Amino acid sequence: MQVLRGHNGDVNDVRFSPDGKFLASGSRDNTVRLWDPATGTCRSTLEGHSSGITSMVFSPDCKVLASASFDKTVRLWDLATWTCRGTLVGVSSRVTSVIFSPDGKLLRSTAEDGAVSFWGVDSRKFLQEVQASDAPYLSVSAGLGLEISPGIAHHVSGADRECQLATFLAPPLHVSEGWILSGERKLLLIPRDRGDARCFACIHGVVAIGYNTGAVSIVRFHVDSIP
Repeated sequence: MQVLRGHNGDVNDVRFSPDGKFLASGSRDNTVRLWDPATGTCRSTLEGHSSGITSMVFSPDCKVLASASFDKTVRLWDLATWTCRGTLVGVSSRVTSVIFSPDGKLLRSTAEDGAVSFWGVDSRKFLQEVQASDAPYLSVSAGLGLEISPGIAHHVSGADRECQLATFLAPPLHVSEGWILSGERKLLLIPRDRGDARCFACIHGVVAIGYNTGAVSIVRFHVDSIP
């Protein structure tokens, strides 16, 4: 188990880039750190939010990272230059989750009060706000309107964060009740000496776990050998 240290507050979210080359961790210390998951090296610390990070998501092409914060904003980070490409403002309450459309042209943010906002990524402009019950999915039509597209939206509440994971690995890896599991098979009891596990992410047999102490750990499994 590899342990990454650098944050000075609770790690609220960890995310792998779709290509597996980056691991992002967002903390209550108002920063996002980008790690090389292969070496454990911190590639960059992204600063600019005035309050803790709540959620993050990589664009499908791995060129942009969106970070949401308790400061009621979403920031778009250029992963080629490690700079902020723009700040999305206008949300009335804390932003709890963000997700890109499949083509990366739209960003959906969900706020604490249940409002769902849609933003143009290139223009960085607000497009529309609806209630969560009216916008279960996110997609882009030819006319840049919004349409239903099943299977795109994914929101994890604070209470469910430790046990929710969208993954297509076989067998699937996930975290629940202090264990890393493959399906229902217990693989590893997460050590408590690093603190309380608050969030996790998984890709290609690699599990990243964020702790309330600011630490992030990475555990690797050979999924083909798991019975």
